[in-house]
Amino acid sequence: MSSNNSNINSSSEQLSPKDQALFWFIKLQSGEVNLEAQKNFEDWLGSNFSNRKEYEELCELWSDLDSVSNTEDRIPISLSQTSTNGVSSNKLSKFLAAAIVIFVLGVGFWNQLDILTYLTSDYQTSKGQQKNIQLSDGTKVFMNTNTALSIEYNSDSRVVRILKGQALFRPVHSSTRPFMVVTQNITVKALGTVFEVYKNKSRLVSVELYEGRLAVTEKDSKTLKLKAGEKILYRPGSGLSEIKTISAKLDQAWQRGKLIFSDLPLTQVIDEISRYKQGKIIILDDRLKNLKVSGVFDLRHPEKILETIEKTLAVVQYNISDYLTLLAYKKG
Repeated sequence: MSSNNSNINSSSEQLSPKDQALFWFIKLQSGEVNLEAQKNFEDWLGSNFSNRKEYEELCELWSDLDSVSNTEDRIPISLSQTSTNGVSSNKLSKFLAAAIVIFVLGVGFWNQLDILTYLTSDYQTSKGQQKNIQLSDGTKVFMNTNTALSIEYNSDSRVVRILKGQALFRPVHSSTRPFMVVTQNITVKALGTVFEVYKNKSRLVSVELYEGRLAVTEKDSKTLKLKAGEKILYRPGSGLSEIKTISAKLDQAWQRGKLIFSDLPLTQVIDEISRYKQGKIIILDDRLKNLKVSGVFDLRHPEKILETIEKTLAVVQYNISDYLTLLAYKKG
């Protein structure tokens, strides 16, 4: 048996029957299946009832999405001949190609902190997790979901580096050891304060000040000072923005375990939900992306947010596995 097919088998065997079914469905759709892999698939399909049941249900689901009839024995659908609710076969093929990588590397790991970030950080939270920590000097930090921090304390300074994510800081004042948060090309220096810093997946950094004063410095450039109730953004290539006024109700919602959306496009809502929900959420139809969403939701139960969206908008969700949710246009 080739090493490639051995890897396929070892990867799929670590998954549940539902995820194994998706693994094989994606593999067969890739068009890169040799005779040995085809035989392995047939052996897997016939090895127990659960495997065949999950695989057939997946084919039926995909057939519903494609709005075409499936083959009699429910062998994988040919995407080259179909279109899904206005979604091109090319787009679906690209999705399947990406999904192949996800499942070959391992379904569970891709939702966690990447290994390099994990190894270089002192404190981490996974998706959906929030954590209160206290540093050696008594400084309190409230970490939001999917966040990683490294701590660099010495006799002259106290530096926290945000490798990814979002955290609220309540630093203990020291006249001899300034407290600073560093991320991207900016340094945030506390001047007796309560503030948060958020570095998102696009490397956009948001700094929001709730109490006291802050000095925000861009590397080799300007320094801006914030007072309570103000925020500033940093975007790679554009530098620091103008100082803006924060909305405490909206911006601090995560600290109260809430997500608040006010007439926000669905694509942005899904980006936010994805910060708290394990797995991947994919919008299949461009018509859905600009649908407006408003409401107050519990961030501890992101799946219920999706249920509410499905009930109130022209959206239907398909839970392919524990790690993959598809959002399609609901006809009628």
